[in-house]
Amino acid sequence: MKKPSLKKLIALLAAAMLCLTATGMHAFAAQPENNVAAPYNIAITLMSNNLELGSNNTLICYGGTDVRNGYNAGVVVELQYHNGSKWETIRTWSDMGADWAVVDEEHTVSTGYYYRLYLTHRAYTSSWSTVETFYKTSNVIDLT
Repeated sequence: MKKPSLKKLIALLAAAMLCLTATGMHAFAAQPENNVAAPYNIAITLMSNNLELGSNNTLICYGGTDVRNGYNAGVVVELQYHNGSKWETIRTWSDMGADWAVVDEEHTVSTGYYYRLYLTHRAYTSSWSTVETFYKTSNVIDLT
C-alpha cells in the first residue's frame, strides 16, 4: 500500500477545517469583562468607526454596531485625547436600538494633542441582557 504524501495530508486537513468552519462551528474568545471563554460574533455582524478632522479643529466622530435579526444593538463612543502618559475621555455618546445603533457627532477640540475614539460595541437579547461586547479604537488624529 502506498503512503499518502505530506502534501495530500495537508490538503486533506485544510479541507476538513474548511468543512467544519462552513457548518457553523464558532470561534471562541475571552470576553474582556469577565475573562471567560464565550462564543465570538454570534450576534454582532458589523462594528464600524471613523474619526475625521473637519474645519476649525472640529472632530467628526462616528461609531456603529449592527446585529443579527432578533438582537438589540448598542454602541458607546468615547472621544479621547492623549495627555502625554495616558488616554483620557473628554466626551461620551451612546445609542441603543433594535438591529443597529449609531453615533454620529462633532466636537471642537484644542490643538496640542492626539485624539482617538474608544468604542464599546454590544449586542443584547430582546430583554436587553448582554450577549457580546467588543472594544475597538479608531484611527488617531494628530493635532500636535
